[in-house]
Amino acid sequence: MSDFTTNDFSSHKKNDLQKALQELKIKEKQLPENHPDLAKAYDNILTIYFNNGDFEKAMEYGLKALKIREKVLDENHPDLAESYNNISVLYHEKGEDDIAFEYALKALKIREKIFDRNHPALAESYSNISTIYNDKGERDKALEFAHKAVEIREQNGKDKKRLAISYNNIFLIYLDKRDYDSAMKIALKAQKIYESEFDRDDPGLGVFYSNLARLYYEASKSELVKKSPSEKMKIKHQAYDYICKAVDIFKKKLPANHNYLQLALAFKSIIAMDTGNFDGINPDDLLNLLGNF
Repeated sequence: MSDFTTNDFSSHKKNDLQKALQELKIKEKQLPENHPDLAKAYDNILTIYFNNGDFEKAMEYGLKALKIREKVLDENHPDLAESYNNISVLYHEKGEDDIAFEYALKALKIREKIFDRNHPALAESYSNISTIYNDKGERDKALEFAHKAVEIREQNGKDKKRLAISYNNIFLIYLDKRDYDSAMKIALKAQKIYESEFDRDDPGLGVFYSNLARLYYEASKSELVKKSPSEKMKIKHQAYDYICKAVDIFKKKLPANHNYLQLALAFKSIIAMDTGNFDGINPDDLLNLLGNF
């Protein structure tokens, strides 16, 4: 697992999960109950459940991996930091940001001890902590840690996908600050990388398009954006185009009940109503949105 906003979706299918569970059964028979390889197997299953949107089952296996690692590994082992990071991500998905923050700090504490200052794992921790701060409404702290992540990823230069994720995180913080000009500048930098480095049907690209739709839609309705009514309607239509792209990707790659898909469908209907595109409205999608609150 990785940054909060764009995880490594691998389009896992049921047979992937069944195969992983079968392999786990064999390992559980062959290995001692606290063997590190079992923790790795639990992490593999965690990732499959997470990418399929089943966060409860992902948490179950994440905690199993963590239990082993806390028993058998050195307190500063990188795999232990990885487990803390995973549990932090899962608590964040559940909306329990105080607990997520505790685990994110545990992961960061280890990583700052054992890695050099430009290590990718540090960027991952900074990125995740930034996201938690933003969700807690602490925008300035969120920007501080997001820029730390960007600095590392810009210096490393090799993993452009992770750099795009960092830009995505920063533009979302500016969006929450209602600083639409800054958000748009960073979003365009992110978009250039997303569309050149990600596969066209990668759910990570879908997440970005969904975020971009939010940016355009909120900008079109804000009094802070000094545009004419016709120009704002044009921006609103751009928002609709991007949410449609997100929905198309999610439909191809995610389970029908995945939260990302359900929220994107609902958002698509909201924008459709606002633009008069009544063919894009699905009442069931709006009801699903209400059910998420």
